[in-house]
Amino acid sequence: MAAAERPDIEHLLRRTGFTATTESVDALSGLSWEDAVEAVLDLTDAPDPSADVPVVAHPPTPTTDWSGDYGRIVHSWLDRCATSPTPIVEKMVLFWHGHLPSAGTAAPLGLLLDQHQLFREKGLGRFDDLMMDIAVDPAMLLYLDGHTSHRWSPNENFPRELLELFCLGVGNYTEEDVRAASQAFTGYRVTDSDRRYYFDAHWHDDTMKTFFGVTKNWDGPGIIDHVLNGPPRTIATRHLARRLWSFFAYPDPDESIVSSLATTFANADLDVSALVRAILLHPEFRSQTARHGLLRSPVELSVAAMVHTGLPADQLRPDWWLPDMGQQPLFPPNVDGWPANEGWIATSTMWARRRFGERVGHLGANGGLIDGVGDLDPGAAADTALAAMGVSAPSATTRSALATFAADTRTTRPWAEARGLLTMAFLSPEFSLA
Repeated sequence: MAAAERPDIEHLLRRTGFTATTESVDALSGLSWEDAVEAVLDLTDAPDPSADVPVVAHPPTPTTDWSGDYGRIVHSWLDRCATSPTPIVEKMVLFWHGHLPSAGTAAPLGLLLDQHQLFREKGLGRFDDLMMDIAVDPAMLLYLDGHTSHRWSPNENFPRELLELFCLGVGNYTEEDVRAASQAFTGYRVTDSDRRYYFDAHWHDDTMKTFFGVTKNWDGPGIIDHVLNGPPRTIATRHLARRLWSFFAYPDPDESIVSSLATTFANADLDVSALVRAILLHPEFRSQTARHGLLRSPVELSVAAMVHTGLPADQLRPDWWLPDMGQQPLFPPNVDGWPANEGWIATSTMWARRRFGERVGHLGANGGLIDGVGDLDPGAAADTALAAMGVSAPSATTRSALATFAADTRTTRPWAEARGLLTMAFLSPEFSLA
């Protein structure tokens, strides 16, 4: 098989991780596309899921104080995203954090850290196994009030989102199904002391219930098994195939793409890694639509900046701007998770990106990222700054803007050239693309 082209490898690395460096592209050069895909999905060198995870009070009080547990948790995650030899694992943590969200507004931070560990350990495994675990995850139980649900007053929050957002999609269930599922998920409780899950049989509704036309004494695991392995399975496989394609390639795929991916997913017994592999191997994944189909989220933008500057989170401090850029880790805005693409674009968010970009440029230049750039002609200086930030194929407009800046700055503020070039590279349309 022919070797994959370098731009294809760069696209693969950006989508399955957070950026493409010269070294990471070189490591896959010479491989066929199929072998390159297998390489990024190979978890042989994956760090132990618990390695370098901060030890926090369990559970600490919900807070956004960056000087305490919250800052240590988020900094640790961003550093892991930037340095992991298998970034696909952290990319999937980011996906599940938006698809199966819980937030620090309702759940203590230690439980959200545990939830991320669940995503890290099982995010590329079987979807039904993950859903069984998330149904009893204390952070999810607190976030969607499942811990208050009992046979005398079933809570519909988790069952509704299980059907509407997590597994099937709007219009693929009835209100009777939601009511039956809410009865089945009663008795799922969380201890007051250390916030651990336990099942309270006295609180559980063990009466007959009708779910998707089947009447029996349903319980929570039976509901999940029926949704994912029973008649609704075809709908469920299409739903997750569409969501993951939109995460890795571009939004709103053609139904023929969804059908193909869903078939592969079903035949692989709901193995998420098989679905991700099918997405990456689909010819449309390498199309121009896919290459230009996604903007980096603020987390992805921050991690890419960390990689290219070589600075850890506690030095680059993306956390100072992440909330204003629109994505505060551990605090998704609602059960829908975060938006994508146009959702990141607003006057306030772009201003925050600019301010963060100025810090990237300042610290990158101070760290010698493009030392000697003032000795190059303006065009070469522009190329050097763009390459340093991972932009290998800038448009003529982008390159011209940086070259003009370099030429103009040398006559007025030569000390600002390097930091300005890096800032502009960070703010370029090419760097903004995932």
